[in-house]
Amino acid sequence: MVKLKIKSIVMLILLFLVLLTAINAVNAKNIEISTNSSSKEINNFFNKGTPLNDLKLANGDTVIFQKGTYNGLSLNINKRIDLKAKGKVEFNGLVDDEYSYDRKNVAIKINSNKVQISGLKIYNYANYGIIINSNNNKVLKNVINDCGRGISVLGSRNELSNNKIQDNGDVGIIVKKGSKNTLSKNTVSDHFMGVSISGSDSNELINNNVKKNSNGIALYRSSKNTLTKNTLANCFWNGVFILSYSSNNRINQNKLVSNNCGIYSHVQSRNIIGRNTFSKNKLRTDRFGDRATLANHIRYFK
Repeated sequence: MVKLKIKSIVMLILLFLVLLTAINAVNAKNIEISTNSSSKEINNFFNKGTPLNDLKLANGDTVIFQKGTYNGLSLNINKRIDLKAKGKVEFNGLVDDEYSYDRKNVAIKINSNKVQISGLKIYNYANYGIIINSNNNKVLKNVINDCGRGISVLGSRNELSNNKIQDNGDVGIIVKKGSKNTLSKNTVSDHFMGVSISGSDSNELINNNVKKNSNGIALYRSSKNTLTKNTLANCFWNGVFILSYSSNNRINQNKLVSNNCGIYSHVQSRNIIGRNTFSKNKLRTDRFGDRATLANHIRYFK
């Protein structure tokens, strides 16, 4: 009898959750935004919950930016939404043709879980193009250039895919204290640091094109990350730069081409490096390397 009651209670809870999901799906709406709305109106819609065209933003909504250039937007995404572009949509950080030198100036901050951002071009922001402060989000097919930095990932289980990140000051993408994030098929070029993994474990970088940076991908105090099938080319210093306290990272099947050094690793890092392709890198394994049998163009330092 007791088991039957427990089973009934579980079934009722599951039924309630299904009904709640169905209600949320019915209430979800499409909200279209155009350049007819001012930057202040759009910012207040996202940041303060002020209605726009008599609509308020809610979980499950799809926000569609119509074709055009939107100047001076700085959006805090506090709801579980899908934000996408219809046509060529540009977020320009310039206000009245002048830079905002406020270092807090960010195009988009994702604070809620399960947000998707796609199809935007973001440029001229003094700080980051996008900051992810939460989990299980997707940032897809965006272009970010000429910002202070590209994308910051501070959460876990986020996906960054098919983005073009170019010429954003000192770093293109930084993952800091995040885990189980996936970076795939992104193009990251013309930074001091293309991709930085700092204090972060169990992230996957696959099929990215990281080129023309001072350093391609750097690992610092990070473990159990996977770098595979990436192309690291024409980096002024290092294709892959493994700093201290980074261990048990798997670096394989990458192409390292025309860098000063293909892979530059701390001698005590204890990472798994193999089956990478090296071509036209200037620096080969030097005399301090104690694992020279792995491949040429790898340097280990103490």
